[in-house]
Amino acid sequence: MLLSPGQTLPLHADGIVEVRPDGVNTVREAALRLSPSERAGLPAAQPVAELAELAESLHPDDDVALSEVTPLPASTGEVG
Repeated sequence: MLLSPGQTLPLHADGIVEVRPDGVNTVREAALRLSPSERAGLPAAQPVAELAELAESLHPDDDVALSEVTPLPASTGEVG
């Protein structure tokens, strides 16, 4: 996978997708996906912030780890 500057890849452990909010059914990964058009123009940290808010509201029994990767623009080699 190649990310360009300005693109963000949110990462999560399985604890959030294995939560059973109704006691039976899991959240599953499909429920956590948003299309790129729904993400356009949003701050890079927002996907992880939304996942953290969702995780807290679901009261998971397992550990939940969230992170994100956002590449920086290439350096010009100049020291500022």
